[in-house]
Order: sequence, then structure tokens, then C-alpha cells
Amino acid sequence: MKRYSIITGLLLASMLLAQTVKIGAFIGNCEYSLDGQTWMAVEYGMEVPLSASIRVPGKNDSLELVWNDGSSLQLLGATVIQVASLQKDASSKNVIKLTLGKLFAKIQKKKGTVFEVETETAVAAVRGTRFGVSFTPGKGGSVVVSEGSVEVTDPTRTQAPKIVNAGQKLSLPPTVSPLPNPQPAKPEEIKSFDEEYQAEPSSQPSPPVEEKTPPPSPKQEAPTPKPRGSGFSFDWAVGGENIDGQLWNKVILSPVLRFGAFGVGLYIPVYFLSFDDLGYPSRWYNKNEWDFASFGDSLHDLAMKIRFLEYQNKWLLFRIGSLPNLTLGHGILINNYANDLEFPAIRKIGGQVKVDAQVIGFEVLTGNGFAWDMAGGRLFIRPFAGKPLIGKLGFGISGFYDRQPVLFFTNEQLVFGYAADVELPLFEISDSLFMVIYSDIATLGYQDKVLNLSTNAKGFGWASGLRGSLVILDFRAEYRYLQDGFIINYVDTSYDVTRPKKYERLLFSKEEDYSGFLVEAGKTFKGLGWIKLQYEHLFPLVETNISVNMNTLHIEAGIEKGVLKWGYGSVAYDRANFNLGDLFTSFPGDGSIVSASVFYAISPGAFLGIQFKRYYTIDLITGNLTAKDTFGLTTQMGF
Repeated sequence: MKRYSIITGLLLASMLLAQTVKIGAFIGNCEYSLDGQTWMAVEYGMEVPLSASIRVPGKNDSLELVWNDGSSLQLLGATVIQVASLQKDASSKNVIKLTLGKLFAKIQKKKGTVFEVETETAVAAVRGTRFGVSFTPGKGGSVVVSEGSVEVTDPTRTQAPKIVNAGQKLSLPPTVSPLPNPQPAKPEEIKSFDEEYQAEPSSQPSPPVEEKTPPPSPKQEAPTPKPRGSGFSFDWAVGGENIDGQLWNKVILSPVLRFGAFGVGLYIPVYFLSFDDLGYPSRWYNKNEWDFASFGDSLHDLAMKIRFLEYQNKWLLFRIGSLPNLTLGHGILINNYANDLEFPAIRKIGGQVKVDAQVIGFEVLTGNGFAWDMAGGRLFIRPFAGKPLIGKLGFGISGFYDRQPVLFFTNEQLVFGYAADVELPLFEISDSLFMVIYSDIATLGYQDKVLNLSTNAKGFGWASGLRGSLVILDFRAEYRYLQDGFIINYVDTSYDVTRPKKYERLLFSKEEDYSGFLVEAGKTFKGLGWIKLQYEHLFPLVETNISVNMNTLHIEAGIEKGVLKWGYGSVAYDRANFNLGDLFTSFPGDGSIVSASVFYAISPGAFLGIQFKRYYTIDLITGNLTAKDTFGLTTQMGF
């Protein structure tokens, strides 16, 4: 099999200066080997021997190689390289062989120095100072340039070179084949290599390529470069929405600003019955969000204009607003909770904070940051962080409470739970190839002053399983054992409308034992869409006439904006108390939630959308199955 190489020729040092490369900062259990069999831990500042192989094991780990002229090479995530040669004089060069993973190079410009990166299957030659390379055997990879230019050819130099300029990428084929033409790279693609990237015009002269762009007029001012990761969009919508059987007109403004790892989205709605009411906020459906009655109420009203506020980096996650997916730990107590189930009829500002400092970390979440009626938290440690094999072994404790489980008696009724867990990654090669084994044990409790009932431990639940990704499939397989009436995933997607029923079941259901399984499968295809299936089936260990149905089903699929010319959308179905036979006899039924959102492109940047949500529950007074709908017709404009 022929061997291609990616030759990224850049200026590293003067011709007469002998080069050395040393280990700089690194995160994780990074190792090196001289024979490819015996691996030893790297040390900060050590000089890398010629022909040494270096590997970064974890998807969140990294390592930096530093040359004595200030040039550097960063290995990002699960990556394996070999230092093939180092420049000693004008006739030699620096060669790095990339076996697997991704790297980012920042090379100093100095005459007479050549820097090369080789992979298993492609070709290139480089001019520039900052660029990234990724490669996976059997899949290929890419060359992405953030500054300067890269010249890509095949190793035998039989193909005409391809010039990859700043802001462009070139896909590397998985097998020997002609190279494609460079394509524009999305800012997020470049920033995945170069976190300091700024989308500004390249100062390098453009070589003659297929596209010829006329230079700007001397009177034109160069556009102001955006900060790293910045972006702004503005959507507005007009239409109608059915809320509790009443059709309301609506006008909604939705600006979104992203700046690096920070993002904020506003949601500024007005719901009114007729245009005569538009100038009178006291007649609006959401009038309480616009009255600014007091200082505290003003803070609340301003916060209600926030759809989301988020910040995320390698060790911190922070979100507030409408949160459709909140999970605590592995989900034995709180799993996929959505605080926007009754949106827009009821709006909540939830919050989530997660800090992961490798050795220790914590997470806190709530569905309503103003009331804190339901909240949870988890503390976890990795006592062997930095050690081979067991360095990612983690232990955690978690808990939650709901002080308004039946909505009527705040602080008079309380339900709570607490749990312990352990997890160990079996392998972490990349974000799309990893596997984790875990186990959780938990119990529930309640204190009811109205009914004079209380307990600190209502049964217990145990769950153990595997979760991970096998490139084309994300999965989870879990065994569950529930004793003495324990309700697993007590806070789930439909919790805001089923919490009274769950609380009733916790207090009065027979203390039965169940065992069974949970399976999840699906995949998110970046830039395309997603699909997911989740099914839980629990068997009562002793079958009785009053055994509670504990089975659940979740199905969802969606297409992202831009994939199809005509539009985008999603559809989902959730069902509690589910049996396979219900698909033919009682579909949908008690505990069902059906939602759909479809947007049709009527012109560039303009969409006509239909949004629908229906959920079913048993009326506690009449015992009848009732359905509640929210739907709307929306015209969406954006830039």
C-alpha cells in the first residue's frame, strides 16, 4: 500500500542552530516510548528523544511540544505521534508522524527550516505559521489553516499542489486518491484547533488559484475582526399560539450573541388577543412579566427575558434559562428533566453549574432559579488522578429535593433522595470512541406535614451499566434493580406535569420489587441532525393485580437548519406506563407527550413554522384521561 505524507513546511530556526524539542505543559496520563512497546510517563521539560512515540490517552487530555525557537506543537485529545527526525543542519528537517488524532502547530518563521507532519494516507506542502491536522485511520482527516497558507501535494509529487489559505480546510482521503480542492472552513472548525483564531482577512499574498477575488477599493476600510468565536443572530416571529384553549396573537424577538465560550439568547415575547390590546400591557397574557411591580419583581421580569445564558470550557459548565435536558450524575435520581415542558404557558428560569477540576468536582441544578422548589447536586472525586489505568476512577454522592411535590402546600410536603455512584472509563480514544462502566445506588424519602407521614428511606434502587460511543452509534445499556417501591429517575422529562401522581405513588404504592433493563441508542450527526431511541422495561419480581407499570419509551429525531433547502424540524414522543401492546390499543395514553416543530423556508432567511405539543395525564379529581395542547404558527425571520 502506498504511503502518503502531509508535509507542512514552515520556518522553525536558523540553518546553523541545532534544534531540540521538549515536553511543555500537559494534562492527563501522557506517555512516551522508544520501542513502541514499553511506555513511560512524560515529565515536564524533558527533551524528546529522536524516534520517540508520544501518546495522549484521553479525549480531554492534551500535551505541548516546544522547540527552542519558540515554535510549538499541541496534541489535542486522544492522539499518537512519532518524532521521526529533528533538524540539525540546512539539509535536514523536522518530521512528526501523526498516527491518530489531531494536532495544532504554531511555527516561527525563519529561513532554512522545514517542518513536516506525516499521516498514513495523504499529501501536502505548507506555507504559513498556524495550522491544524487531524487524521483517523480508515476515515481520513483534514488540514485546517488559521494563519498563512499550506501547500498540499502527494508524497510522490505527481499531483499539482493544492494551496490551503487562512480560513480554509482540505479534506484528507482515507485511501490513496486525488486530493479535493480546499473549501472554506467554519469558524468553529478552525477554533477546534486554534482557540485564539480571529476571523480576519489574511495578510498573506494569495497564490493563483481557481477563484479570483478583486482587491477592495483603496477607500474601503477593512472590516473589524470579530472576537474569537463571536457571532450574532436575530430572529423575530409573529403568529398565533393556542394556550389553554385560547388563541393568542404573539410577537417574539429572539436575538442570540455568542462570544467564544460565552453565549446568551434573549426571548422577548408579547401575547395579546387583538391589536387593540397591543398598547396595553395589562391586557397581555404574559402581563406579569412586564409590570415591574417592585425591585425584586423587576429582577424577575428581566430574568424572564433570558432564554439561555451559558459558558463552557474544559472545566466549567454554566447555564441558566429554559433547559430541556438536566441530568444529575448518571440519572438515577434526576434524568433528562425539562423545565420548559409547559412553555410558553409557564416559563421557568432554571440553572446548571458543573465544575470538573480532574481530582474533584461538583454539579448543581434547579428547574426554577427563583423558587428553588426542585433542586439537586452532586460532589465527585477521582482519588487516583494522574495514575495509569485507574486515573479516571471516580466516586460521587448526590441528592435532590422537591418542596412542592403536589403544587398546593409549599414547604408542607417534601420529597427527597440521595445516592452514591462509581464510574471507570474502560477506554477513551476520542469523543466518538469511548466506553465507561458505572454503578449507582440510591433511596428516596418524604416528609408530609399535611398527612403526618414521613420516612427517610423508601426502598432503594441499584443501577449498573455501560455507556459510550462506537463512532457511528452512541449507546447506553443498564441493568436495574428496584426494591420496596423505589422509583428510579424520579425527576424525569415529564416531571412538571406528573409530580403529583409520582408523589402519590411514592407514599401509597405497595412496596414491590422490580428488576429490568434500560437501553438507549442514537447519534447526533453534526451539521445534519439526530435520532434517539430509549426504552426501559421493568419486571415485578412478584406479579400482583396492583403491580405498577414502570416502563417508559422515548423516541426523537430531527434535522438541523441548512440541511434541506425547504426547511428543518424535529419530532418526539415520550410515554410513561408503557407496554409494547399499547402501540396498538392505547396510543397515546396516560403519561404521553407528543411534540413536533417544523419550519418551512418561504424565502432566504424566512421560515414559516408550526410548533405543537400535547401531553396526557389522568385528572386527579375525575380520573379521566385529559389532553392539554399548546401550538402556534410562527413566521421566523433572521440574520
